[in-house]
Amino acid sequence: MEIAQGFDERNPFSLFFPQSFYYHRHMAHSDRKPLCLLLPGTDGTGYFSMHFAAALSLHLETRILSYPANEAMDYAKLCEYLLPDIPTDRNYILIAESFSGPLAILMAGMVSHPPDILILTATFAVTPWPRMALLLKRCLFLTDSVKVPAWVVAITLLSQKTKFMAKDILASLQAIDRDVLRTRLGAVLDCDVRPQLAALDMPIMYIRGRRDRLIPKRCVDDMTAVNRHITVVEVDAPHFVLQDDPTYLVSDVIWPFIHATFSHPRSFRL
Repeated sequence: MEIAQGFDERNPFSLFFPQSFYYHRHMAHSDRKPLCLLLPGTDGTGYFSMHFAAALSLHLETRILSYPANEAMDYAKLCEYLLPDIPTDRNYILIAESFSGPLAILMAGMVSHPPDILILTATFAVTPWPRMALLLKRCLFLTDSVKVPAWVVAITLLSQKTKFMAKDILASLQAIDRDVLRTRLGAVLDCDVRPQLAALDMPIMYIRGRRDRLIPKRCVDDMTAVNRHITVVEVDAPHFVLQDDPTYLVSDVIWPFIHATFSHPRSFRL
């Protein structure tokens, strides 16, 4: 597993992409921003990614995709649902957080025009809690009655500077149809897309928050064990990585990786 740290160099990913390619002609002469598709977390709305999307939009044409709030869909059905949103006439970057990681992996392997870069944050390729999966599946019906306190959400998902989001997160989950929420949680518990991940050959970045209390570190190890194209970057953040410091994450982590990848001698249609 490769950990990229310290983004104070002109080309922070020179280990993977030669310095001589850092300024690629597409980046220098194209007025059209690269396209980025952003897949949201469990709520399916992308509401909590708005500030991150705004930071991305300085460099990329950013589109937040969403999932139907009143139709129960597992990963396979969500993949089919989103296929019309995938461009076929230009290259693009796919970013997925948490729940949507397996979905992005499925989509990247299924579509006729796959992404040139896949960026995954705080996510997994196989259920994060295999020993508890059966028990948790039996408890899914409790989503109708169990009330999770905001402080639990804050401790599990957020940092001191983002803990104010806890009540909004709970409200967003309460707004989802119960069957839809159970189906999404059940998809996480049944998930195993390691074979599909192993088949991907585009550059992949995994961003892990060192203070992530929801997704264990072994989930990263599971992914790097099956795909050698994954670059792992650890940042000082909780599970909600994209929301903690979006300006830093884009300017110092994500954009340097994208820029360096575009500087590689491949053909990109921006």
